[in-house]
Amino acid sequence: MALGLGNIFVDGGFGTRFAPGVNGISVHCLIVRCAFVSKNQSALSESELTSAIEMLRSIIPDEELELLAPTGPATVYTTTLTLWMLILQRLGKGTSLNTVVKDVLSNSRQLLPDNRRVRENTLSEKSGAYSDARKRLPLDVVEYFAKRVCDSFIQQTPSWFDDLRAFIIDGTTMTLSPISELREAFPPAINQYGETVWPVMLMLVAHELQSGAALPPELGAMYGDGNTSEAKLAANQLKWIPSAKDRKTNPDLRDDAFVEVFLHEVELDNGETLFLATTLGISAEQAAEFYSRRYDVEHDIRDIKVSMSLETLRCRSEVMVKKELLTSVVAYNLVVPFRRQAAEVAKLPPRRLSFKGVWDTFRSFLLNQPPCSTPEWQDRYANALRIASRDKLPNRPGRTFPRKAHPRRPKSTKFMKSQTQNNEPNIVQNPK
Repeated sequence: MALGLGNIFVDGGFGTRFAPGVNGISVHCLIVRCAFVSKNQSALSESELTSAIEMLRSIIPDEELELLAPTGPATVYTTTLTLWMLILQRLGKGTSLNTVVKDVLSNSRQLLPDNRRVRENTLSEKSGAYSDARKRLPLDVVEYFAKRVCDSFIQQTPSWFDDLRAFIIDGTTMTLSPISELREAFPPAINQYGETVWPVMLMLVAHELQSGAALPPELGAMYGDGNTSEAKLAANQLKWIPSAKDRKTNPDLRDDAFVEVFLHEVELDNGETLFLATTLGISAEQAAEFYSRRYDVEHDIRDIKVSMSLETLRCRSEVMVKKELLTSVVAYNLVVPFRRQAAEVAKLPPRRLSFKGVWDTFRSFLLNQPPCSTPEWQDRYANALRIASRDKLPNRPGRTFPRKAHPRRPKSTKFMKSQTQNNEPNIVQNPK
């Protein structure tokens, strides 16, 4: 089970040992390290779950965020407001800075602090102040915020197996704006036409198996001298036990690193045999059931990257890319408990509901609605849940598709260079 398509890893706090050469199968056992929320933190009540804003405030109070990144008394775009507006941008499918500022001023004024310009209604609708607030927001505060929110959402769902948490891990690439700083941090690919235009970033995401909630991603360069890989990025999140090939490429590893595994033989319906290795003392049927969930990560990454238009990042710096990605994961995780509640209404597993359909309902019936009283909001929320519960995915058992890479249109700097040459001013000689 080398790191790749939809591998399932377990966080259980137990030790692992490796016995190499079992039927010629070398096994990689990767253990997710995840710092969960303290047991003293109370679970969210149903009333707190009726508002995404109140949900975040119940996890991390505004005062705690303001202590992490203090702002002046006259500041409008405080730490809390800036974080929430970053989330609103992604919930709005990558809306512009100008749009989210106008949305907050027109529909969500309750988010604004008690400020003279707010009271006198003289606050500018331009996005310059919000843009400056995004830049001065410390990256470590955004990272702390994203981790706390992700851990809290994961804790709301039942454990996977005997109080263990399972995570599905996979990587994907993203193209960024062709800015010199981003091209240096995430070098473009090189093809037969030369260096391409777009910086390419490799992103590794871990999704909790039961809830579908995503952990903050690990990022790295796909190409260039300092490029990385899924296995290298996973080392930042996982305890990695090496194979023979890993020992060859990493000679500094200790000799006594090993994992003891159970090897299960599973007969498939098409007559083929599947060998599964695990450190868990489970039956072959259970191992096969768990292994069948490995493809869920492909849908989860698609929901973040495609459905929520994560490739529409307008950032022009590496730090801002990280901030937007972290708050985008928070935005994704805000929809996850809403889908879970809608699934309870429909009496279905959460993943049987379309994320895209549930997210559209979340935006249309909750996010884009004008302010209202608490009873009206609760009625609106209950109605949104009923609508989202009907966003079922079709049940098509036995349907399989081969994995294949879809070719992309080549992008190179040849066109940009030709345009630059064509735009150079022509020197006209003096006829005299």
